[in-house]
Amino acid sequence: MRILLAFLLIVGLSFYIMASSLSRMVGDFLFEERVSASRSGLETLAVRLSPLLRARDTEALRREMVAYGSEAEGRVLLTDQSGKLSEEIWAGSTSIDEDREKVTALEAKINRAEQALE
Repeated sequence: MRILLAFLLIVGLSFYIMASSLSRMVGDFLFEERVSASRSGLETLAVRLSPLLRARDTEALRREMVAYGSEAEGRVLLTDQSGKLSEEIWAGSTSIDEDREKVTALEAKINRAEQALE
C-alpha cells in the first residue's frame, strides 16, 4: 500500500511539474510572438510616417497615427527615450507656423527612439 501511494505521489508530482513547465513555455512563446508582431507593425508605421515627419506635416502625421491606432485596435502613444509621454503629443494639431521648435524637438526624439530600436 505504501509503495502504491509513493508511486501515485511521484506520478502526480511529475505531472504537476510538467504541466507548469509547459504552461510557462507556451506563455513565454506567445508573449514573444506578440512582441515580434507589435515590433513589425511599428516598423511599418515608422516607414509610413517618415516622409510626413521630414515634411513636418503634423496634421497628416496625426491622421496617420490615429488611423494606425484604429487598425491596431488600440492607440499609439509616442514617447521619448525614457518612455515618458511628450507634451507635444497632447497639444493637438500643431502647424509649422505655430511652433516649429516643438516639431523639431519631437522629430529629434523620434529619431533617437528609432536609433535605440536598431
